[in-house]
Parts: sequence; structure tokens; C-alpha cells
Amino acid sequence: MISLTDTPQSRFLTESVVLFLAGFLFVYLSIANQWFRWLDDLVYDQYISYASATLDQDITIVAIDDESLHDFGPWPWDRELQAQLVTQINKLSPRSITLDIIYASKSPDDETLLRTTAQIPRLGLPLMIDTVNFQGLPVEVLPFPELLAQTDVLGHVQVELDDDAIVRGTYLYQGVATPRWPHLMLALTGTEQAKMIPEGCDASAGLTIAQCSYIRVPFAGPSGTYPRISAGSLLKGEMSNDLLSRALTDKTVLVGLTGLGAGDWITSPNSAVNGPMPGVEFNANLLSALRYNEVIQPSNSVLAYVIALFLVGACTYLLPRLVAKTMLMATVVLAALPMAISVFSLSVFNQYLYVSSVTIAVLIIYPIWSWRRHEIAWAFIREELNRIDSEHSAWQAQSHMGQMSQEQLVANAERTLARRIQVSEHSLDINRDDLSPGEAELLESLESQIKREQSSDADKIPGERLAAQISRLEQRAKSFREGRDIGLSGLGKMANGVVIFSALGQLRFCNQAALTLLKKTSAETLADMYEVLQIVTPPLGNTWPEIIRNVIFERASYQFEAHVHDAALFVAAEPLSSESDYADHWVLTLADLSAIRQAQAQREEALAFLSHDIRSPLLSVLALIKNHGQDSELLRQITNYTQKGLSTSDQFLQLSRLQLQADFERYEIAMDQLAANACEQVFYLAREKNINVSLNENSNGEDDNLWLEGNGELLERALVNLLTNAIKYSDVGTKIEVTVEEAHLDTHSNKEITVRVSDEGHGIPEAEIAHIFDPYFRSSEQVLAENRGTGLGLRFVKTVIERHNGKIEVDSRWGEGTTFTIRLPSPIDL
Repeated sequence: MISLTDTPQSRFLTESVVLFLAGFLFVYLSIANQWFRWLDDLVYDQYISYASATLDQDITIVAIDDESLHDFGPWPWDRELQAQLVTQINKLSPRSITLDIIYASKSPDDETLLRTTAQIPRLGLPLMIDTVNFQGLPVEVLPFPELLAQTDVLGHVQVELDDDAIVRGTYLYQGVATPRWPHLMLALTGTEQAKMIPEGCDASAGLTIAQCSYIRVPFAGPSGTYPRISAGSLLKGEMSNDLLSRALTDKTVLVGLTGLGAGDWITSPNSAVNGPMPGVEFNANLLSALRYNEVIQPSNSVLAYVIALFLVGACTYLLPRLVAKTMLMATVVLAALPMAISVFSLSVFNQYLYVSSVTIAVLIIYPIWSWRRHEIAWAFIREELNRIDSEHSAWQAQSHMGQMSQEQLVANAERTLARRIQVSEHSLDINRDDLSPGEAELLESLESQIKREQSSDADKIPGERLAAQISRLEQRAKSFREGRDIGLSGLGKMANGVVIFSALGQLRFCNQAALTLLKKTSAETLADMYEVLQIVTPPLGNTWPEIIRNVIFERASYQFEAHVHDAALFVAAEPLSSESDYADHWVLTLADLSAIRQAQAQREEALAFLSHDIRSPLLSVLALIKNHGQDSELLRQITNYTQKGLSTSDQFLQLSRLQLQADFERYEIAMDQLAANACEQVFYLAREKNINVSLNENSNGEDDNLWLEGNGELLERALVNLLTNAIKYSDVGTKIEVTVEEAHLDTHSNKEITVRVSDEGHGIPEAEIAHIFDPYFRSSEQVLAENRGTGLGLRFVKTVIERHNGKIEVDSRWGEGTTFTIRLPSPIDL
């Protein structure tokens, strides 16, 4: 163990070398054994999710989706139906057609399929490498011979499943014993690389699957990014020729299964967005990456070791030379650098690195080095604190014990202690043999405190910059003593009353708030502790001598409410920290509860109102159960009353919270997307009444979203309220239309976003339109009585819009429907 007696140079050199070697060894073992590969993969997945690859416009997917399987039956389809699909595609003159389908065996209706595939200008088919024979040995399953003879492009379509069940890449070459088959997408590129096995792809020992040239695939986006044409729609002729021509003519067409029940799905790094990705779309991403040279290669481990050598060395070199603040900042920067280098390598060189272990090593070195520095620092701090404590004790004696002799101080201490523990009712004499160990220690501590002399200055220790900073602590002690006075001044101005007593009952401190609450003009009017305690009466069953004894010797805490001069006070008696067996000081805290009691009364009044409003429907439910028994009508009424009570309380609380908030979080939101979310929320409610809710987005003709700054949750809830009302007061089979558009207000480019919700419902009587936003307003029309709400929903909507500096308008005619128009100013362009 390195001690303080070592020279700074030897200590620094030894510790730095040991930490560097240990850190580099840790990184080496971590990379070699891939201990933290999960962390590297996490960084990689986050990068892939946000850094989209090129979307090849030349690729189109013909998807055998759920709709196709529903219309034409489960997979596999008969070969004649597949031939019809290929014929429909081939009519549009694609550049090539790749069928991501395994044709391992023959079928009676292969003749039609073969005639169709013979007309394809460039046909691509996959082969399967799997353990399908009875001996469990891997085999290569190729298309049946007649179809194989017509195949222009042949390759495997295997994917590589990582330990966390996520597919991030594949091997470009695979095969049994020899990796002779390129990936189908590599073969489809037609490059020279696809026509020969690269160097380094060695054959495996025995009949096992040989693999080489592992690459990772960047994704253009989550599942569904690549354009798809439904095979069912194509077979049924539901798509226009113009659309099909744009999608298929002179395009690379990939045909594959995308139905959820087909099983050809993988979990990709960005599956958190739209769920798993079908295998055919994975192949589309791979083909695009190969064409645009965007495939991601693994980096050589040597580069990771070089990075570790540099960063671990920089960490062990810099930390001893920095002060505490910059040391932490430097550690954070050095720990973040490996991840930044990894992201940089991915974005610039399309290579990924396993360097997270360097981050872990840097984060481990920091606390180890800090521990060694603290060992040096605390050795000095202990000596300095001992001197400060001695000065503090001397200050206490000089401040409160005045010019009294030591004998007088001890005698006063004995009398105070005797009075507190009530040794004798008529005599203040005390027999120390009758004292408990804590009480005896208290007297001995007082005597030693009076006689103690200031300790000599501690020797200054040598060391690096941190140790040099510690050597200044002696000069900072003066600032500490000044800060003590400032702290006492702060206590004096606290709103709560604070009174501090020593364990012997001496009054150490009393602030102005305590004097005010105790109705005293100054601290001099308080003779001693007992005069203070006589003003504050403890609860029944407790006495101040018992409370004080437990606070000092048992370190117990007491809190209770007392009435002092007709005022309700919260009283707390707490021990102050001490290293001895007793608390040498304790504090009495007094807090005026008048404002709290008033606030509690107001809150209880509001809760009482809410409780009454909820209980009425629930009591009605209980009455129905008691009087009518269990039948379907009763269940309907129970549901009615319960939902009414819950809706009332929920809307009341929402409105109350919104009105009480001084402000709320604001951020950039797309209003058209928000409207779409609101329409989705009321979908099932609308479907129950066969009401069609349609959304017209960006009716101004622009493709970009309509952005503004606000609170998306509040605005979405407001739109849901409007849509819910529209559904509630509309007849079965009607429609509701939501329109979101942007309008220019003047020539200064000021804009506003307008949201209209129009229904074909009952409408609002003209006399009631001016009152619909009033809280608890309910229409008097009998036709609306059955769906009558709480009268808080529209009030909430108006409050939300006005808090966003907008306005809401209503246009309604009785019996013809209603249109609510929301106008929100100052949209932003992103």
C-alpha cells in the first residue's frame, strides 16, 4: 500500500503505471471475450435507427400480405395461382423478378409456372441451406431441376441471428463444406464480386455450414419503408395501370411473404418503430446497401486496442493533473469518446467497432484514482478538522461562559444536570455514582472542553495538485469561521422558530421567529430552558424532562402540535449530531400552522364537493341492486351511473389541474399528426354507431406537416373531447369530418393553423350556443337528455385552446349539425 510518506513523484509514477496496465488488460480481455458486446450493439442499434440508409427507388416489393392470404387462401398457393401472379408482374416489363420463395419440390401444375418464368427477362430464385435430412446433416436445397434451368440468378437468403435474437446482418457467402453460394441479393447485383469466392473463404471441416464475409445491413427505415404492392390487389386487377407502370416497369421486383401468419419475419434494430420486418424487405435493404456500397463491415480488433491504448493512457495521465471539477468533466469526455469514435466510424467508413469496454475502463479508473486521492486528502483534513473543532469549543466557552472560572463553570453544569434529571427536589448536590454512563460522560466532556487547549498546527503534506489544494485548507478555516457567523444570521431570519439548547440546558440560540411565536420581546427575557418549555405544553402522557432525556441519551425525535397563545404550532424536538454516547445539543423547532390549516380547509372543501358528486350515482347503483335484483336492465343502469360518476370526477380534476397550472411544458408538435392520433382514439366509439370519422390533412396542398409549439397531450385530449361529443350527439350512420389546414393571416407571413370538427348530429339550439363553454352547462333539449354529460368537457377544450393563445368558434344549426373551429397562431416551419 502506498502511503503519505512516499514522495509525490514515486507515488504518482507507481499508481499511474499500475492503473494503466490494469485498465489496458481489462480492455484486452473484454474485447477478446466480447464481455460488453451488448453495449456496442446498443450503440449500433441506436445509430441505425436514426441514420437511415439510401432508399433504392429501383426496388419494388410485391407482398403476399394478409389481405392476399385472406382472399386467395393460406400459403402455399398452388403453382398455377403463383404463375398468374408472375404473369401480372411480367406484363409491366420489370427489369428482373426475384421470387423469395423456396421451390424445393415439384407440383402437378408446374407446367404453367414454368411457361410463365420462361418469359421473365431475369429470374432470381433462392436456395435453402438447412438440416432437413434424417441424419441431421446440413444440405443445400435448390429449386427443382426444370425451374433451376430457367434461373438466371441463384443464391442463399440466410440471415444471421445475434445472441439477443436481433438480425443485424448476414454472411455474403455460405454453403455446405464450401461457402460457394453468394447471397441472392449479392448475385442480383451482377458484380464480379458475386461470381467468385473471395480469398479467405476457407472450406469447413466435414459436412458443416461454411460461412464467410459477414456484413451488417443499414436500413432505410423501419418495416414498411420500401414500397409494397399487394399480390392480392394485383391478381384482382384493383390497381390502376398508371400506378402499376410506375411501380413495376423497368424495376427490380422482389416477390415475398409479408403476412403475419407466414413466419418469414425478423427482428431488426429498428423493429421498435413498426414491429418485425419481413424477410423480403430485409433483402431489399441488403440489395440497396450493396448497390450503393453502404454495407457495414466489422473493424479489425487491432484498431480497438489502439484506441484503448490511447484513451486509457490519456486517462491515467490527465486525472492526477486536474482539479476535482475538471477531473470529472475529463472522465465524462474520455468515457464518451469511444462511443463517439464508434458512431464516427459507422457514419464515415461504414465500419463498426467494439470499443464500449474502453468506456467501462475509463469509468472504473476514475473512482479508483479518486479513492487514492481521497486517502491523501482525508489524512490532512482530519488533522485540520481537529484544530477547527478545538477552536469551535473554545469559541463556545468564550461566547457563553464569559469570565467565569473553571470551577464555577463545572459547578453550574452540575447544578443544571441535577435539576434536569431531578436527583433531589431540595438539593442541587449530585452524586456522580448515581449517574448513567452517558450522564457521567457529559460532565467529563464539559470539563475537558473547558481545559482543552488549541492543538498545534498540522504538518503540511506534499503531493500533486490535489494535495496542494488541500494545503490551503488552513487558510480556508478563517472563511469557515466567518461562514459560521453567516449561518447563525441565516437561522435568525428563518420563518420558523428555532431554539437550540445544550445537553445541560443552556440556551445557545433563539431566532426572532421563535421570540415572536413565544410572545417575547428579546432573548434576554428568557431566563433559561425551563422558561421556554413552560410556554409550550407537551401532549398528554409526556413531560419535558422525559422528552429531553430521550432526545439526548436515546437520540429520539418528538413531533407534536401545541397551542401557544391561541395559535396552532408544530413543535419538533430533535437531537443534533454528536460522536459521543449522547447528543451534546438539541434543537426545538416551532412552525406556525395557520396558513396550512387554512389551505387544508380549502382542499377539504373541494374534495368534499368532488366526493359528493361521485357518491350520488354510486348510491343510486346500490339502491338499484337492492330493489331490483340482477337483470340486464339493472346492469345497463349500473354501467350508466358508474360511467357518469367516473366521467364527472375525471373531467373535474382535469379542468382543475389545468386551471391551477401557471404554465405547462411546450414543445414542437405536428398538428395534423396529432389530429390523426385523436381520430384513432375514438375509432371504436365511432364504430359502435357506424359513424365514419374522416381526416383531411394538409388541405392547403403542402406535403409537409403543420408544426406549432405547444403541449401535445392537452391539445390531443381537447380534440378527443370534441370528437367524443360529436359522436355522442350524432345519429347512427352519419359522418364526422376533421380538417387541418394552414392559413396566411396577412402580408407579413403571419400564419395560423385551423382545425375544424364537423358533424351531422342534432346541432345546438341558437339560444344555447353562447353558453356551451360555461362550466356545468347542459342543454335543456329533451332529445339530448339521454346523452347529457357533465358540462365540463367543452370548458376544458376552451381552456386548453386559450392557454395556447388560440380561440375556438362554433357554428351550429338545430337539427343540421355542428362545426367547431380551432385557430392556433404562429405555426413554425421545420
